[in-house]
Amino acid sequence: MTLVVSLQHLKDLELYKAEKPYRIFSNIPKDAPDRRLGNLEFDDREITVRDIRSENFRPTLDENGFTIREHVSGMDLAEYTDRALVEQRYLPQMENLLKEEDPSIHRAFFFDWRLRSSEDVGPADRLDLNDYTTFLRPAQEVHVDQSPLSALQRVQSQLSEDADHLLKGRVRILNLWRPLVHPVEDYPLAVCNGATVREEDLIASDHVRRNYTGETYYVRFKSNHEWFYLSEQQPNEVLILKMFDSKEDVNAKGKGSI
Repeated sequence: MTLVVSLQHLKDLELYKAEKPYRIFSNIPKDAPDRRLGNLEFDDREITVRDIRSENFRPTLDENGFTIREHVSGMDLAEYTDRALVEQRYLPQMENLLKEEDPSIHRAFFFDWRLRSSEDVGPADRLDLNDYTTFLRPAQEVHVDQSPLSALQRVQSQLSEDADHLLKGRVRILNLWRPLVHPVEDYPLAVCNGATVREEDLIASDHVRRNYTGETYYVRFKSNHEWFYLSEQQPNEVLILKMFDSKEDVNAKGKGSI
């Protein structure tokens, strides 16, 4: 089924020509001269989102920036909220899944994982983003989690001993997204066909956390962007999204994860 939905796109403000877009995810000292938590402003824009199932569409990571794989985790909801179990049992399963998708992958490093829920999770300013088992609300803003600069910083800061060697080969940042227990009934993930996104459609923005500053992309609204979702996504269906790809001769270099 095709849907028409409203998603938030970053405004084209004159401000951004002089000041980089940013958002701060920590408390600001009371004596700071600038106590703004950010300068982001968004427009609600209607987009048409086509169902991957009804379109008989078979997306690939290199052509479109996303794909779908089947996988049964064997874990229940309580186990997903146990950080030790996730890191000992679930993440190795995901590494194997990625290597099945692309046998050329010889190493995977998980630098982050998160839980999301459409239910009320409390005030945003009281959430502990350093606790991976904290449920977060679905994001409504069109974005790419990692810019190329942020991808490079991730490798250099978290894999520093091997960074020089790794950066001589192909480096990708991939996101694996699935329902934990039940099929998705609301807030399905919308993904954009990376082949329809141009570099000038993306706006770099700083995300400032207590212990790390990363760069993400927000997105200008463009009518030619092609959007898809997976209706009633099942717990055994894993969406793999590409945030970044150092390989030059692929159609989607990290824009299908919008």
